[in-house]
Amino acid sequence: MQRFIQRFGALFGAISMLGSMLGWLLLGEEPPSVSDSTSAEVVAHYVAESGSTFFGGWLALIFGLL
Repeated sequence: MQRFIQRFGALFGAISMLGSMLGWLLLGEEPPSVSDSTSAEVVAHYVAESGSTFFGGWLALIFGLL
């Protein structure tokens, strides 16, 4: 097991970093700022982007744990 970690540890680190970046990219565009928008506009943004936000969040979580 120790030899496996020594051989592939850096590879798992690189994969987790790239996967986390992909997860952040899938989270979508920046939400509207709270100080300039109403609460309805912020909620509408997250309702419109719910699929990519959900999937991107899970990807970031899984690759962050890796």
